[in-house]
Amino acid sequence: MGGKGKCMILKSIRKAVADVNGICYEPHECTFQGECMGTCQACEAEIRYLERELKLRRLAGRAVTVAGIALGAAALSACGNDVVTHLGQEQTAVKADGADKVFGMVEEQPSFPGGQAALMKYIEENMRCPDPESDASGRVIVQFVIGKDGTVKDPKVVRGITPALDEEALRLVRNMPKWRPGKQMGKAVEVRYTMPVTFKWK
Repeated sequence: MGGKGKCMILKSIRKAVADVNGICYEPHECTFQGECMGTCQACEAEIRYLERELKLRRLAGRAVTVAGIALGAAALSACGNDVVTHLGQEQTAVKADGADKVFGMVEEQPSFPGGQAALMKYIEENMRCPDPESDASGRVIVQFVIGKDGTVKDPKVVRGITPALDEEALRLVRNMPKWRPGKQMGKAVEVRYTMPVTFKWK
């Protein structure tokens, strides 16, 4: 497999680690020219960021999930075959019909209009306090599908806090504007996306 293929797989692995641990992370588009080895300075920076976030969670006494997933080049040899097989199946599906399949990882990830900063701003400006009497806070992890036209569909809570905060997280996701859709082999496809919504009251 060429360097670009390795790079894409490693980005998908890092994304999986981030999602399952509620870490905000969007892989940067690879701009390396030439035949890379699947990692570069930008990739190394992403790895250091995730390692730092995971370390902070461990120090805070929070559970960290990395079972079956690893960071860096070692991850490719540890679980690369399964990922490559899965990726090949998805590429074949795009060639065959690509109409109804919901992808877990794609060559070009969906993105919120304006980027990550705009997404954080949207959440901050539109978040409501559903229960002023409660001081509950934390992260609600929401999973949803971004359609081929960028529409957000089928949001569900995969890790909640309280019913009121869970519902508020779902409301925020349902009301999001259309995203830039994900692409596989140059075609817009449906992508399953996982995002943390953080509630912290002053």
